[in-house]
Amino acid sequence: MQASFKTDMQGKDGRKSVIPHMIETTASLEGGLLAYLVDGYQEKQRTDTRGQSVSREILRLHLRLAPLKVIVLPLRGTKELRELSDYLGKEFRKAGVNVRSIVEVSPSLENYYTMFDEMGVPFTILLNENTLKSGILRVRQRDTTLMQQLHITEVRDMILRHLEAD
Repeated sequence: MQASFKTDMQGKDGRKSVIPHMIETTASLEGGLLAYLVDGYQEKQRTDTRGQSVSREILRLHLRLAPLKVIVLPLRGTKELRELSDYLGKEFRKAGVNVRSIVEVSPSLENYYTMFDEMGVPFTILLNENTLKSGILRVRQRDTTLMQQLHITEVRDMILRHLEAD
């Protein structure tokens, strides 16, 4: 610092010299969003069927921050399964849950799981021909990757309980 500036900043009695300090804080929406995204991003190693180590990317967003909470995935493109998928989508939307139904299904479910995990979708509902007969569907959770079999009448309440718990 310049000597003339130091003399201007002395205390009233002239004996104590003070160096000015300033702390500036700034906050931005972009910085906060980046912090959540970086915190939620994880890479996990797993072994595939050939014994090779494969990296699996997951966006483990908090359930309230995930833009899509549920994806309904009919395993075949039949009209009845699409209607059931649309019905479930409407039920979740009535409850205030962001949901998306996928119509075109790839032969590999693993590709869908990987894509949904990278998107941060917490729940995937799988519909198949047996769902039409028995009413039993499968729910996959992103964080545990476990499949749970539920009756179609129970799935909405189960997912709402999970969403409200967090």
